[in-house]
Amino acid sequence: MEPVKKNVPAMLQASLIFVAWSLVPTLVFVFILSQFVPFGIMIIKSKIDMLRAITTGPLIETAAMAFYLDSLRKLLKERTIVTCVISSASWGLFHSLFNIYWGIVILWPFFIFSIAYTRWSVLGRWWGYAAATTTHALHNAIAIALAFLLR
Repeated sequence: MEPVKKNVPAMLQASLIFVAWSLVPTLVFVFILSQFVPFGIMIIKSKIDMLRAITTGPLIETAAMAFYLDSLRKLLKERTIVTCVISSASWGLFHSLFNIYWGIVILWPFFIFSIAYTRWSVLGRWWGYAAATTTHALHNAIAIALAFLLR
């Protein structure tokens, strides 16, 4: 794996790659799932909801995720994949409280957000937070835009 470079353009480029890794499989999964279940996970009902999903949600959730990942990494002695799987499953359970399908759909994206944080936090927590938050916000923005275009 290529070493992480401590600069904003490299972090933004990595975030775009992370978005592709998170979004493409998620869109395929949502398409398949929607063939079998009534798919009403679109909880964006207003422009304020959209703004929250793209800004506030990623900022707050990623901060909580970073704290949780750092704690898990200490507890599990730096087992990155296991830590990211546990983080993703925890976020899936949390989101399932609002909608069971939403909880299932976000498992993969949160795994990727966790990987983004873990990969970039080797340079410092703020780098990890920036990479994961950027990835999360871009993922949500593209997913919301596609959901509105395809309805």
